[in-house]
Amino acid sequence: MHFIFLFIALNPVFSEIPESRLETPNLKSEAFSGDKKRISYKDIDEGRARFRPQMARWEFVGDSHFIREGRRGETLNPITLEAESLEVSPENGNKPGAPQPKPGFKAALQVALENGEPLKGRPFLIRDSLKSNIQVEVYDNIVAARHDDDPVIVTRIPSRPELLRLAPGGKFLSGVVDNNLVVIDLFKGRWSTVTQDGSEYIFNGKLDWVYQEEVYGRGNFNAQWWSPDGKRLAYLKLFEEGVPEFKIVRHLPFSQEVESLHYPKAGQTNPRVELWTYDPEKERSQKMDIAVHGDERLIVRVDWEPDSSRVLPQIQDRIQSRLTLLECQPDSGESQVLIDEKSNSWVNVLGAPIWLRDGSFLWKSERTGFCHIYHYRGDGTLIRQISRGEWAVKSIPRIDEDRGELWLTGSLARAIESHLFRIDMGGELLLQVTSGAGSHRTTISADGEYVLDRFSSVQNPGEVRLLDRDGLQIHQLAEARVTALGEFEDVDAALHEVSARDGYSLDVLILKPKNMSLSEPLPVWIDTYSGPNSPSVRQGYPSSSWQRFLVHQGMVVMQVNVRSSSGRGQVDTATCYRQLGVQELSDLEDAVNWICQNDWADSSRVGISGWSYGGFMAAYALTHSSAFKLGLAGGGVYDWRDYDTIYTERYMDTPELNPEGYQSTSVVKAAASLTGHLVMFHGGMDDNVHLQNMMQLAHELQLNRKSFEMMVYPESRHGVGGRSSIHMRDMRWRAIQEHLLQADGES
Repeated sequence: MHFIFLFIALNPVFSEIPESRLETPNLKSEAFSGDKKRISYKDIDEGRARFRPQMARWEFVGDSHFIREGRRGETLNPITLEAESLEVSPENGNKPGAPQPKPGFKAALQVALENGEPLKGRPFLIRDSLKSNIQVEVYDNIVAARHDDDPVIVTRIPSRPELLRLAPGGKFLSGVVDNNLVVIDLFKGRWSTVTQDGSEYIFNGKLDWVYQEEVYGRGNFNAQWWSPDGKRLAYLKLFEEGVPEFKIVRHLPFSQEVESLHYPKAGQTNPRVELWTYDPEKERSQKMDIAVHGDERLIVRVDWEPDSSRVLPQIQDRIQSRLTLLECQPDSGESQVLIDEKSNSWVNVLGAPIWLRDGSFLWKSERTGFCHIYHYRGDGTLIRQISRGEWAVKSIPRIDEDRGELWLTGSLARAIESHLFRIDMGGELLLQVTSGAGSHRTTISADGEYVLDRFSSVQNPGEVRLLDRDGLQIHQLAEARVTALGEFEDVDAALHEVSARDGYSLDVLILKPKNMSLSEPLPVWIDTYSGPNSPSVRQGYPSSSWQRFLVHQGMVVMQVNVRSSSGRGQVDTATCYRQLGVQELSDLEDAVNWICQNDWADSSRVGISGWSYGGFMAAYALTHSSAFKLGLAGGGVYDWRDYDTIYTERYMDTPELNPEGYQSTSVVKAAASLTGHLVMFHGGMDDNVHLQNMMQLAHELQLNRKSFEMMVYPESRHGVGGRSSIHMRDMRWRAIQEHLLQADGES
C-alpha cells in the first residue's frame, strides 16, 4: 500500500483526467484561414473525423482479362467497357469463399457413426480444393472425411490436434497433440503418432515463441510442410532444454495467474532445432543431415521442390550473418549446399527459390547491397544476375516463361514510391509499366495483357487505372473520395528531401496548417518507428486522423525515414548494425534542425512518439539528445540485453562480442542523462517486450531524481486496445497540451 501511495504521488497522471484538460485549447486564429471546421478532440473521441480514402474496387474476372467493379459487378470488356457474358467457375481462377459442407454430409456422417455416438466440440472444416472434392470435419473426438458422394470415413482420435494441415490431394491430415506430431490416413481411418518424445521441452511440428515471433511470423506456430504430391511431410523438432523461461503475471484475478514461456534473451541459450521428414505410407521418419553453421544454427525456412523429390531448408548461423540454401534427400537425409549467402552485417530471409519449367530457379539476394533477382541452374550454378542497379526489387508478381519475362515491383527513383516493371529473363531490357510519382498497387491479368493500377500519392487520395502491358492508360476507372474533407479543414502535406550532416538524403513528410500565416512558431511533433527497413514515410495519401488533429490544434507534424528505414536497400539498412538507435537518432536530429530553420517551427517545443521500436527511439532520443522537450514511449525495449536472441543478435551481434554496442544503445544506462519530459506506456502482460523494460528504466530514473510519468495497462500485451487505448490516448493528448501547446513558462 505504501508503494502504491508513493507511486501515485510521483505520477499524478494516474488520477482521473479532468474533462477540461481534453478540450481543444484556444488557438490564435491566424494559423487557419479556411471556413471549414478544425478537428476537435471530441471529433477524434467519437470517430467522426475519418480521412481514409473511399474508392471503388476493380478486379479481373477469373482467368480472363475482363474486368468488373467489385465481386458482384457486371463483367466488362477492358477496351470498350461494354458488358460481356462470361461463365465463371472455380476452375478458371475464382477463389472460393469459406468452405461449406456439401449437401448430405451431416446425414452421411451420422450413418458412419455407430449407435448415434455424440460429436464433441465445434467442427473445424477443411477442404483441399473444389477440384479434389474432398472435405474434412474435425471434432474433439473424431475426424470425418468424404470424397465426392462416397460414404464418410470416421477416424476416432483421443483429442483434437492443433495446427492441422491437409496434404495436397487430401489423403492425409497432420497436426500436433501434446507437442507430438500425428498423421491421420483419412480414408483408411487410421491415426499414427509420428513422434513419442513431445514434452514441455521438445516440440514436434510446432514452433516455440521466439521462432514464431522472429522467424516464421507472429502468430504462426506451424512447423510442418507437406510435399506438393502429398506423400511426405517435413517438420521441425525443437529442443528447449537450457532455454530460459520468463514469467508473465496476470494481476487482476484474486489469485494471480502466471504464464511461463521459453524466452531466450540476447546472449542466452537458443532452442536447438532439427529437420525431419515422414513417409506416412511407410510410417518412417528420417532426420536430415544438416552440418552447416554449428549446433546453434537456425532453420529459417523449409520448402519442397515442385516434383517433391527434395526438401529445401534455409539455414542461418546464430547471428544471421550467413544463409545457406540446402537440398536434402527426404529418404536418406543426405544434403548438399546450393547457395551460400554472406554479409558483413546480416542476411535477410527473402523467400523461397522460384522454380521454372526447365528445372532452374530464381533467387532473391542482397549480396550487392540491393535486392535483385538471380537465375540458377538446379544444381546451384549461377546462370546470370537478371536485375541490377542501385535500387531494390520488392516482389515478383508474375513470371511469364512463354514470353521469357518477369514482372517486378520496386522503385528506380525514390524508394518511398512503388512501381511495376517488366524485365526479360536475360536482364537486358527493363520497362517501367506504371507512371506518376506515387504508390502503385497493381494486379496483372491472367494473360499478361492488362494491369489494374491502384494509385495514390501525398496529394492524390487515389485512382484506379486500367493499363495495357506497356503502361499505356486505357481508362481511368475510379477516383477516391475523402468525405471528411467536406466538413473539416485540409492540411498542407508535402514531401521533402533533407540533407543529413554527412550529405545523406532523408525522405521527410511535413503536415502543417493550410494557408498558414503565423505570428509565432508552432511546436513540432514526430511520430516514428525507425526500425530496420520499416519506413514511416511513403508516397501515399496522409489519412491519419490523429496527425491531422494535431495540425488543427496548432502543431507541425513531421515523419522521417532514417537511413536504416529508408527502404532503399540493405546497403543503407545496415548502417544500424551493432548500434541500434545511434544513426537513427542522428538522422532524426538532422531533420529537426532542418525544419526548425523555418520561422514557423519552434525548436524549443519538439516532441517525439512511438511504440515498440518507436518507443525505444522516443526514450533513446530523450536520454541521448537535448533536441526534444517531450517523449511518449510505448512498449519499448530500453536495454537490448532484455530482448530475444534472434531479433536482437541479428542487428546487434551478441552482448559478449559487442559489449560497447549494447552499452551505447541502452536507455536504462543513460537514465541520468534524461532531458525533457518522458511518458512511458506498457502492457502489463506483454509477452514480447516485457514490462521489465519499463520497470528497469523507471527505477534508474527514480534513482537519478528524474521527472517522468508511466502507465501500465494490466490486461494488455504488446499493444493496447479497447477502452484502455482510449485512456492512453487521453494521456497522450494531455501530455502534448501541457508540454508543447502552452507557452514557455506555463508547462
